[in-house]
Amino acid sequence: MNDILQRNGRTAVIVLVTLWLVTYFPNLWVREFVGTDEPLYAQVGREVLLDGHWFALTQNGEPYYNKPPLYFWLVAIFSIPQGDVTEFTATLPSMLMALGTVLLVYFLGKRLFNHRAGLLSALMMATMHQFHQYGCQARLDVPFGFLITASLTAFYFGYTDAVRRKRYLLFAWILMGLAAITTKGPVTFIMVGGVVLSFLWWRNDLKFLKEIRPLTGGLLLATVLLVWLVPAYLLVGREYFDGLIGHFMYHAKTPLGIDKFFFYFSNIMAGTLPWSIVLPGVVYLYPRKTDEEKRGIAFAGLWVIVMLLIFSIFLQKFSRYMLPAYPAMAVLLGGFWDELLEKSPLKEWPKNMPLLAYGLATFAGLMGSWIFVKAHTHQFHPSLLTISVIAAVSISLIAALWYSIKTKQFRILFISIFLLTCAFEVAYSWASFLRDNKERSEKTLCLKISTLIGPGTPWAVYNLYRPAQTYYTKSHPKIIFSQDELISFLSGTEKAYCLINGKDYETLMSKANLTLYPVKKLEGPKKKMKNLLLISNKPGETPLSP
Repeated sequence: MNDILQRNGRTAVIVLVTLWLVTYFPNLWVREFVGTDEPLYAQVGREVLLDGHWFALTQNGEPYYNKPPLYFWLVAIFSIPQGDVTEFTATLPSMLMALGTVLLVYFLGKRLFNHRAGLLSALMMATMHQFHQYGCQARLDVPFGFLITASLTAFYFGYTDAVRRKRYLLFAWILMGLAAITTKGPVTFIMVGGVVLSFLWWRNDLKFLKEIRPLTGGLLLATVLLVWLVPAYLLVGREYFDGLIGHFMYHAKTPLGIDKFFFYFSNIMAGTLPWSIVLPGVVYLYPRKTDEEKRGIAFAGLWVIVMLLIFSIFLQKFSRYMLPAYPAMAVLLGGFWDELLEKSPLKEWPKNMPLLAYGLATFAGLMGSWIFVKAHTHQFHPSLLTISVIAAVSISLIAALWYSIKTKQFRILFISIFLLTCAFEVAYSWASFLRDNKERSEKTLCLKISTLIGPGTPWAVYNLYRPAQTYYTKSHPKIIFSQDELISFLSGTEKAYCLINGKDYETLMSKANLTLYPVKKLEGPKKKMKNLLLISNKPGETPLSP
């Protein structure tokens, strides 16, 4: 590790890619989609690939206005070799952009401070809990954060490199456009523009705005947007634009409140633990930095502050929205740790003592993940022996970390925290995904439904629709909320099925003059998906009298 911190370029990239392969890539093989967003995004990507809806997106055969198309394009492209969207291909864009973000943090930290600070920043970025969590999921947040980071990194490189300034700044415009067609739309321009303007104002260098070539950059930005919007308009017309604007205004009208600021601030601190504990040290060491390092700290610090303010004004309260600020947090913390590692140790440790500290840290990370998983599922009932082991390991590790601080062995301290965090993330995410597959995934239920109804048969979902029902059955169920619409659907001459809650079925049978036929009683993973019944309007088993 000591040699790695001193080497340059290629070795650092190899180390970071290897870390990504170990901590992120294995999760691709164990995941099933849970919740609402992941199967929904996978289905949108499937309809891009199989139905050709590249510009005017659809989900379950209906127009989908909620998100721009870039992520779904990537999902479709990665799925071409397999001919369909799978959990692997839907998650791969997010995984790859997590790696891209880690590498960007390395190069940005290297430019802001030095090689070692960049590598330290990237190692911390890769092991930040919330970034790791969402980087292993089929969501848009990490890809959006990657493109925001890429745009701001390109700007800073252009600001500090007069020779290649034009190239970097034009790339910043293009990357901002790509971020806008990933998610957040116009808010993206406010985010990137807010960081750039606040930094130039802080530097008393607003005249640099002329250097960013607003006319040429604006045309590039418009081109990126029009590649999507013009074909969408030609295919669908004004209706698609009205849907996009309506969805954006719905989110933009969220009320401003001081509680939102504290929500986002507390979540960015919690999501970057344990690294964020030393954030006050960045402020403490700021006066000792060189002018160039102060410029870097100001850029990263304003990046975090502007993001906090913008999210507090424009967006609803979701902790994952803060992911675009994580790279700035990482480089701030990397600069702090680089300063600590410059200090000479007061005392050398015995030869095997660092290995003991590293072993304790790794074991503590694995032990912590086990405790968190068990506690989350209300299965943590430790015996006296278990408590004794936890106490012994914890006390020993705390003593080792305290001794490393006391003797100024900050390299041993950093490596110990890194190993603890890395072990925790790998074990916790693996166990969490396996637990979610068992307790939260709707895949088994949906595959059972698909087997029962057979291919091509119309079916509906009454008051129970979940995107997984479309994705995993590879069909387009009719979504029904009205009892009259349900009766009309089941009264047709064609055989049809409906997934319905037992209580809703009883209400339907008491009010409607229908003869319905049971197919199967089913159970889903969530409370509201218990006591399910798949029914049909044509005989298959014993009829249920009205």
